[in-house]
Amino acid sequence: MLRLVDKLTVRTRLWVLLGAGALGLFLLLVLALQEERALLLQDRQAKTRDLTETACGLLEHFHKLAGEGKLTRPMGILRNLGQVMARTQTDGDLTREVPVDGDDEISAVTRSFNQLLGSFRRSMHDVLDHLEHHQDCEGHQGHRGPDEAVGAEYRHRGCASR
Repeated sequence: MLRLVDKLTVRTRLWVLLGAGALGLFLLLVLALQEERALLLQDRQAKTRDLTETACGLLEHFHKLAGEGKLTRPMGILRNLGQVMARTQTDGDLTREVPVDGDDEISAVTRSFNQLLGSFRRSMHDVLDHLEHHQDCEGHQGHRGPDEAVGAEYRHRGCASR
C-alpha cells in the first residue's frame, strides 16, 4: 500500500486527503442530524405528555366541580354567552343580551359583553341615522325651487349648509 502512495503525486495526495476529510465531515453531519432529530422527538413527546396530563387534571377538576353542583350556573352563563356570540356573528343580531345575575368573574365578563353589544347597537344606529340624513339631503337638493314645504324640510334637516 505504501508503494501505491509513493507513486501518487503531491497534488493527487492532497485531493485524496481533502476527499477523506470531506467524507468524514459529511458522516459527522449525518450523525449530528440524527442525534438532533432524536432529541427533538423526545422533547415533543415530553411536551405532549405534559399537555395531556394538564388537560386530564383540568377535566378531573371540572368533573369534580360538576359532581358537587358548583359548575352548573357558570357553565349555563358561558353557554348563553356562546350562543349570543354565535348569533351575533352569523346574523348580525345585536338586540339579544345575556341575562346576568351574580357578582363573580363570569358575571363581570357577561356584563362587559352586554355593554359591548349596547355600544355596537348605538354605533350602528348613529351610522344608519347619518346615512338616512345624507340620503334625504341629496334627495332634496333638486327641489330648491318654489315648493316651500320641501325647502323648509330641507333647511330643517340641516341640509341648507351644502
